[in-house]
Amino acid sequence: MAQPANHDMVNFVSKLLLMRIFLVGFMGSGKTTVAKNLATMLQFSYFDLDEQIETSTGMTINQIFQNRGEPFFRQMEQAQLFQTISKERTIIATGGGTPCSQPNMDFILAHGLSVYLRVDPEVLTERLVSSKFNRPYIKNLDEKGIRRLIRVLLPEREPWYQMANYVIEANLTEHREVEERIISQVKELTLFRGRPGLAL
Repeated sequence: MAQPANHDMVNFVSKLLLMRIFLVGFMGSGKTTVAKNLATMLQFSYFDLDEQIETSTGMTINQIFQNRGEPFFRQMEQAQLFQTISKERTIIATGGGTPCSQPNMDFILAHGLSVYLRVDPEVLTERLVSSKFNRPYIKNLDEKGIRRLIRVLLPEREPWYQMANYVIEANLTEHREVEERIISQVKELTLFRGRPGLAL
């Protein structure tokens, strides 16, 4: 379990970033794990879009895709995303396809800091093979099929992910380093760059 970060850094970020931090990236990039740990380290709240969709519908993501279809899921996903406007000091784990539409990405960019957790295709394949049964896109695929899907789908989504404020290499098995890199980038952004018009 992640331990609280340096006290001074926590105070700094909490005071200057009463905001939302959106984690984006391909499935298997570690968004949920990093979001939970980062929320603990920064003493922020944690919000996972997929978990909220499951809670609000009473169905798993697999059941939603099977019974209601992907268009319904995307509607629910956008509704949950837009509801985060009411949240402050929150780390938000988005779904792999969440930022891949103009309205969604516009919202993310306008209402928080966004971080793309970039993971190499080989690492994604290894992670997804072991977690495929909870993911509707790949639950019926073998390793070869997962590899092929990544080869096709990742290049389609990459341009959207790259629109994030920051890109963090997230191939590391030790997530602590990923979270510390994000904190460092948040501090740098706040001190030296800022983002005019950012809704804090």
